[in-house]
Amino acid sequence: MDYRIYNASSGEYESSAEAHVLARAYRAAWRAVHGLEPEGVHEIGSLGLLMHFGGWAPAWTDVSHECAIAPEFAYAAAGGHDDK
Repeated sequence: MDYRIYNASSGEYESSAEAHVLARAYRAAWRAVHGLEPEGVHEIGSLGLLMHFGGWAPAWTDVSHECAIAPEFAYAAAGGHDDK
């Protein structure tokens, strides 16, 4: 499973064990409901988390931890929703 988890407000990578357990449970629930792997950006707004599933992940660009992200990820980070 290829995924990354980010703080929705800061864009910083979330490395806590709890966030990774959540991502794996989310993936299992998504597969049970939809019958396929989750792809793209999925937001859990109430927790302030963005989960990106798939082969591509944002890359850090400088020491200030600003993140170079794809337009659809930036849209979700700004409060939009990915309808995939």
